[in-house]
Amino acid sequence: MTGATRSSFLPDVPTLTEAGFPGLEITEWQGLFVPAKTPPAVVHALNRAVRDALDTAEVKAGLIKLSFEAGGTSPEQFADIVRTDIARWEPIVKDSGFTPEN
Repeated sequence: MTGATRSSFLPDVPTLTEAGFPGLEITEWQGLFVPAKTPPAVVHALNRAVRDALDTAEVKAGLIKLSFEAGGTSPEQFADIVRTDIARWEPIVKDSGFTPEN
């Protein structure tokens, strides 16, 4: 498991840190992005609507079928996650020589 904690789907599988690879933590995430000048009130209303949906039994059941553990953050916390991942992966991507193609 690449996350900080064991998966509730595979509780007997140790994390990479537990397996002797500290610092090799990779967490998948999905999120919604809006244009940069979207009013904060709209961003927070959208965030609340998504978090409310993620908290419903129907959505939780659907995500569990896909082995996803739903979570939610504030827009500010999500921005921090994105910034942290960009800082972590940008030098690796640049060093790889990768260039996007259409």
